[in-house]
Amino acid sequence: NWKQWVKDNQDKFDYVLLNRPHITIKYIDFIRANTGAKIFYYGHDLHFVRERKQYEVQKDKKLLTSADEWEKTEKYIFSKSDIVLAPSDDEKNIINDIMNEEKARTILPFFFENIPEPISDFLKRKEILFVGGFTHQPNVDAVLWFVNKIFPLIKNEIPDIIFNIVGSNMPQEIVNLASRDILIKGFLSDEQLHEIYSTTRITVIPLRYGAGVKGKTVESLQKGIPIISTIFGVEGLPGDISFLNVTNDAKDFATQLCMLYRDESELLEQSAKSIEYIKNNFTENAAMNIFKDIFNIQ
Repeated sequence: NWKQWVKDNQDKFDYVLLNRPHITIKYIDFIRANTGAKIFYYGHDLHFVRERKQYEVQKDKKLLTSADEWEKTEKYIFSKSDIVLAPSDDEKNIINDIMNEEKARTILPFFFENIPEPISDFLKRKEILFVGGFTHQPNVDAVLWFVNKIFPLIKNEIPDIIFNIVGSNMPQEIVNLASRDILIKGFLSDEQLHEIYSTTRITVIPLRYGAGVKGKTVESLQKGIPIISTIFGVEGLPGDISFLNVTNDAKDFATQLCMLYRDESELLEQSAKSIEYIKNNFTENAAMNIFKDIFNIQ
């Protein structure tokens, strides 16, 4: 009975925040027609951009059809919204170009109240880690690519290395990767995930397509854990990220990981730089300034 409730209270709404295109499309027209509220839309990422990038890797023409449908939906939502909130400057610029007006604003998707000290015990840590929900197809593709093309090269150099795979809704093809040195952890509570991070030397982010700021990347930075990533794992991050190890080549990915794994001084330096980066970009003060600007609060 939500429609009647909105009608009964239509003069009480100042703002309405809608999330994700497949949800927003169900509500935006009714809210626009039956309230005077200012509509904010947050899409999490640009679905049509992500699926076109996925097509470039998988060459499945169904993805192009799906991307075209998402583009129509997302453009319609943009046109009906007062402000579009984008998780990165890259996506903000794409949206503003599409709409031919400055309708989109950047609102980074993560802010932290507590930021730890840099890591100092790397020599006690032996494991590498991937974290991601597996209903999201880019994560499935990333792990399969890493295990098949990259991890064997790493094992040749560091035979006793352990790779932990963490995430909910793992398909059988991921579960089947389990071995003595590939540990399938599945879904973990926050406390269990914290324990995994406490034994992790390096986080790997081998995404081959995607869009938006990646939670796994920001979380690893906030923990002070060095990263080896593809360009898709770090896209959308604000500020200077030149301290991160980034490559799309499987052999180079393995080489960079092995070099970093063995270099304690570089691990310590990257941990310190990661923590400083989070302090500069993902704090509550940063969030406050962004929201003040969006709501025109002095």
